[in-house]
Amino acid sequence: MSPIPMNYLSKLIELTAASRAQRRRAAKAPSDPPVFDAVTRLEKRLCLGGWAAAGVSDFAPQQSVETSVNDAVVVLIGSNPDSDALPIDPTSEPPKVQAAEVSAAGATDYPNQETASGPGVTLIGDDLLQVLPRSAFVAAASAEVNAAEESQASPGIDGNGETFPPQSVAAGETSTSRQPQNSDYGVSSDDPGSPESVRAYGQNSYSGLELPHQGGSAPSVSQALAVDDSLAPQALSPTAAQLTSADVELLLSRASQATASEDAIIAVVDRNGRILGVRAEQDVLDNFSGNDAGLVFAIDGAVAKARTAAMFSNGEFGGSGAALTSRTVRFLSQSTITQREVQSNPNVDGGSAAAAAASTLRGPGFVAPIGVGGHFPPEIVNTPPVDLFAIEHTNRDSNLHPGDDGVKGPAIGDDILLRTSGVDADGETLGRFNIDPAFVSAGQALYAPESYGHAENSNLLPYAQSRGIATLPGGIPLFRDADGDGVGDTLVGGIGVFFPGPDGYADFEQGFVAGIGQTEAERTNAPKVLEAEFIALAAAGGSLGADAWIPGSKVSDIGGMPAVDGLDLPFGRLDLVGITLEGIGPGSSKTGIRAVLDQGVAAGAFTGADSGADQPLVNSVDGMHRDGKLVPEGWLVNAHDSTAPTSEVLTAADVNQIISTAILAADETRAAVRLPLSSTTKMVFAITDTEGEVIGLYRMENATTFSLDVAVAKARNVAYYADAGALQAEDQVVEAGTAFTNRTFRFLSEPRYPSGIDGGPPPEFSILNDGNIDRNTAENLGTADPVSAFDSVLGFDAFTPMTNFRDLGDAGVTSGATAGTTDKANQNGIVFFPGSTPLYKNGVLVG
Repeated sequence: MSPIPMNYLSKLIELTAASRAQRRRAAKAPSDPPVFDAVTRLEKRLCLGGWAAAGVSDFAPQQSVETSVNDAVVVLIGSNPDSDALPIDPTSEPPKVQAAEVSAAGATDYPNQETASGPGVTLIGDDLLQVLPRSAFVAAASAEVNAAEESQASPGIDGNGETFPPQSVAAGETSTSRQPQNSDYGVSSDDPGSPESVRAYGQNSYSGLELPHQGGSAPSVSQALAVDDSLAPQALSPTAAQLTSADVELLLSRASQATASEDAIIAVVDRNGRILGVRAEQDVLDNFSGNDAGLVFAIDGAVAKARTAAMFSNGEFGGSGAALTSRTVRFLSQSTITQREVQSNPNVDGGSAAAAAASTLRGPGFVAPIGVGGHFPPEIVNTPPVDLFAIEHTNRDSNLHPGDDGVKGPAIGDDILLRTSGVDADGETLGRFNIDPAFVSAGQALYAPESYGHAENSNLLPYAQSRGIATLPGGIPLFRDADGDGVGDTLVGGIGVFFPGPDGYADFEQGFVAGIGQTEAERTNAPKVLEAEFIALAAAGGSLGADAWIPGSKVSDIGGMPAVDGLDLPFGRLDLVGITLEGIGPGSSKTGIRAVLDQGVAAGAFTGADSGADQPLVNSVDGMHRDGKLVPEGWLVNAHDSTAPTSEVLTAADVNQIISTAILAADETRAAVRLPLSSTTKMVFAITDTEGEVIGLYRMENATTFSLDVAVAKARNVAYYADAGALQAEDQVVEAGTAFTNRTFRFLSEPRYPSGIDGGPPPEFSILNDGNIDRNTAENLGTADPVSAFDSVLGFDAFTPMTNFRDLGDAGVTSGATAGTTDKANQNGIVFFPGSTPLYKNGVLVG
């Protein structure tokens, strides 16, 4: 008997367990027939060894009818492997049945039952693989529960006979019941008759086998209860159209005409962070005429803002969603950003390692407000840090790795071409993190967030380094309305507006002046910063929700250019521990948008010319604009055995067990920055071995995409730091071999020690220990220091991207071509906030 593959089971658990989002999708009735994505439909009709699983319901422990044992009863509903395949028509809705018919799709007295029981998941099966028609299954289940349900459930789940896709009830409704129920049938008592209340799954006591992730053996296909195809899973949501090249061209033109100024750069990206289009206004083109390298660096500033908005926001039709802007991310990060880091360029003085180390101009070029940070709310003394410290350092990975000397280009030298998964249909390179393509399924490869100058984009500066995550305001997410109600619900990308000034540094836009006591609030609300926000908001068509409160927030034609069809910025409020986060403009949602609109008027709203020109992009529709693409979900790197030379190694089964358990935990955890407030988290999980090889990578549905880089880096960071044989003296603060997590790295990198206590010295890893940096302002004390002066952990990471502390790497790491060694190919930076642990197996560090 062949086991059910755990990688499919993990995906199945996520798709169907604890899915409030599924209920909302089912309950929302679009005015027009929705369009369903064929790929999504096929993905969700998971085939387990020829058996299509249609409904996992992950219960909290509930009292069994015949025993006192708390069994978590869960049903897998399957299809006859010999029956006709479910027809996949991308233009049609899934088949529907009356909700009342499937309100109790639970365990009943089928013959020859065997189950796999345990806390979490139970399979109910039949050794004979008896194929029952849906009608028999529904009748038996409904009869079992009708008495218990009679006083609480009205006809049709919503009380009026509304119909829903069957899987939203049979596979999703029960899963939100996270506490033991008094009823034998697990009927919830809140809001009788609503979709959330119908969790009636009849139970009997069964003997059975544990699932592999609970320590037992895997049940075979022949142990699964099978019913006909009418309950096979379907896609749960209509798919909003991705951005088209025409949309991008229109966005760029609208942005250029949004104000009278002509010194901005506008960039549009999709949710992957792929560059879809760039406009450089005329003053920018004049300033960087004949200086392609300078123009590339400046454009990367706008790209960084656009990526921040696209990668940190989340949203799917009928599910959780939140519009996080680059302003929001700064509010949530409160990183220490020095003057030296902002007034720098990663692409200069890179002829050799010695030249780079001596340079006073080379550096990350962060697009962020200069300041010490470290307080939440910002600038309130003796308050603690917040969630995303040093987020600006992340998502600077590339498929061209700097290699042994830590310096990319201009000659390839020891730079490393990482492994990739070939190219897509448009000729764009697929792959990130030096992932082995042998373990990447078709359609599951990622795109690296390359610089505009990279060969993937313009090829103007192939070795160019991107500028990471931007936390100056001016990056706005792009949401498409999927159901025709005018309100954006599906995240499709981001738009970033950046004023590069004469050098491309972010000091110009924030109006930075050293030595006069400027506050962070003054820098994040400088006139050019607010104008950047206005341009981005106006180009995207504004916000219908905000317009109800602040007239003028919804923007139609600009210079005769209509708004892009369906784009709308959701308007809501996000609070974290009782503190309202900034979104657009300073302060609360309403006051912030008012301030941005006022600055737009001051900057000559809607009086600008269609200034400048859209910039070239390779592999594009017309040489300048691209279509957006979806980000893959589920297993991005299939679980596989580690080949690291350790006495114990992680196996594919280990990886499956860890990630499956993590998915269940995520489904029980309330999300901090998702709306509505009841939303649960959506995570990215990465597991690496001691050589940094990614042996499992999983993205939950609608998980943020910045988390891909973060998850992989965290795993690599803690595996290195816990390795007594690998840890370098420059990184060490306690006995070698001590297990640190990324939370520890943050604690040692913040501007104050202990965290948040003003007046204390900076801790060991803080950049404020480096060179001539004012510890109170993060400004330079005198002239700028060379790169070599930045030898703290935080400083080294800022100035040397794609490294893992001072890790020397591992001999024999597989990668693409290089003239040097491949030892450091499995490195992509350090993360300075929590969410990691080193892994030990039988007392041996394994990843």
